[in-house]
Amino acid sequence: MCGPRRRLRALVLLAVSARYLSGAAIDDGQIAIAVSSNAPAIEEAVGAFKTALGGDSSIFFVPLDQKDPSKSLFGAVLPRVAVAFGSRAFEALASADSSVPLLVTMVLASEAAGRAKFQRPVSIVSLSVNPASVLAQLKSAFPGRSRLALLLSPNSGALRNELSALAQRIGYALEIIECAGPREVFEALRSLRGRVDFVWCLPDNNLFPSAAIPPIILASIQNNLPLIGFSEGFVRAGAAVGFFPDYADIGVQTAETVKRYLANQEISPVEAPRRTRMAVNDRVLRVLGIDRPKLSNQVLVIR
Repeated sequence: MCGPRRRLRALVLLAVSARYLSGAAIDDGQIAIAVSSNAPAIEEAVGAFKTALGGDSSIFFVPLDQKDPSKSLFGAVLPRVAVAFGSRAFEALASADSSVPLLVTMVLASEAAGRAKFQRPVSIVSLSVNPASVLAQLKSAFPGRSRLALLLSPNSGALRNELSALAQRIGYALEIIECAGPREVFEALRSLRGRVDFVWCLPDNNLFPSAAIPPIILASIQNNLPLIGFSEGFVRAGAAVGFFPDYADIGVQTAETVKRYLANQEISPVEAPRRTRMAVNDRVLRVLGIDRPKLSNQVLVIR
């Protein structure tokens, strides 16, 4: 006869074997994450995400270079939730095991909305900063400059109406110019010379691909048009001022969303960044004859 301890041990081994063979997660707290690239912003968000989770959950990285379509991205372990950092990771995880809940972070809201119709994320923490926050901070830093131009892709009717109403409410005279690509951006910068105080650039790969940023910066300086950029890199390249998410806080925000999901608490389908960072390029301000405003210690000054 088996003693009580032997019977208990046999039952435990049987339960563990059954869970393993069924493909379920051995560790109920397991979280799979996929990372699109080693870009500094994504690395900052991932680091903060891991720190914010602490020891509460087991994390494993999912490689995106899986070449055998018959094999699961998750390997032998089925996680309770998967988190995609960036667009490439979003695409990869969305085509993986559909039974694994997917959270997406470090993507633009517009990009996520287009894919989300087909790719089942349960929540998205986006990179799209609140335009009201941008204009309010800009007004506070440069109160005497109230003429604003906004470059938008065609077919942005809803966004155009929203931003027009917002600018008017905050006290800006806003001129919107539709551009189909970088060539039209250059033409717009030539036409705007002397007519506006800032040119506002929103994240848009069609208008501002990385290869076009240096010549766009040069054209803005030649035409004495300060640019409002959408990333720290854009400001370092020569935009006069820029507004972008706090990437570390995006990581913390994503971790908190994961925790709420695992605790069966309510989560939002889309969350905007909670914190917006501001940067100014001191050298470009001097070149354009703009006095650097009094800024808080939280504003990044690029010299």
